[in-house]
Amino acid sequence: MAEAQAIHSYGSPRRVGRLVTLALVAIVTIGVIAIAVDHLIMESPQERAERACIDKYNSFVKQAKSNLVKGDRIGAINSLVAAKAQLHQCEVTSASSVSGIWH
Repeated sequence: MAEAQAIHSYGSPRRVGRLVTLALVAIVTIGVIAIAVDHLIMESPQERAERACIDKYNSFVKQAKSNLVKGDRIGAINSLVAAKAQLHQCEVTSASSVSGIWH
């Protein structure tokens, strides 16, 4: 009985449910943002550059696949050639960052 009176003092059960849901969403959102910021801070500039390089490669491969689906063979070949060149750029960047091994 006391619990029912306590809940009614906060408002209807529907309103209490919304407040709980809103609080949980806010907590999860803050947690995800904190993890993302922590990951970005911990990532070195070299790692960011390598990730960007790989992202460009992946976008060229996706474009080639899209061109093939559309039936554009020439466009697919051009995208794959660009992906191959980008892959080479990623390898050169990675190799130059390893000191003492590649010169």
